[in-house]
Formats: sequence, C-alpha cells, structure tokens
Amino acid sequence: MATGAHQADRVTLPVEGMTCASCVGHVEAALREVPGVSGVSVNLATEKAAVKFGTRAVPFERLREAVTQAGYKVPTSRMTLNVGGMT
Repeated sequence: MATGAHQADRVTLPVEGMTCASCVGHVEAALREVPGVSGVSVNLATEKAAVKFGTRAVPFERLREAVTQAGYKVPTSRMTLNVGGMT
C-alpha cells in the first residue's frame, strides 16, 4: 500500500535516498519512462515525487519498480484495521 496521497489522475510518492539535484533528475527520468505517465515533479527537500497520469492510471508497483531500478527507494507500510459493527 502506498503511503502517498493520490487523486484519480495523480499520485505523490515518498522517495528515499536522494542527496542532490542529479538524484532528482534520475528519479524524474525513470518515472517519465513508465507508460501512462504524463508528468513528473520531484522535490529533493520533501523527498517526494508527484506523478501525473495521462489517459489511465498506472499501477503503484510499476512506479515503485521504476524508482527502485533508478537506485532509490519508495517506502511502504502495512496497516491492519479492526472494523466493528458489521453484521
């Protein structure tokens, strides 16, 4: 499950491991190569990548794979929710 915020046509991913402007360029280039991505903006200070989709959403795993192959990490987390009151 992604820890980033998302809307129907965009997603914001956390990116770990960036240390300079060159790193930002590598992450942006990797994400732009993913089919369906229409725009990318990476912020070094906040360690986040904003990805905009064209006509269709792109699976989170594909975005994470692109960042990982570029040499960086997209941290994820799992959460268990107790749901009560269902009958």
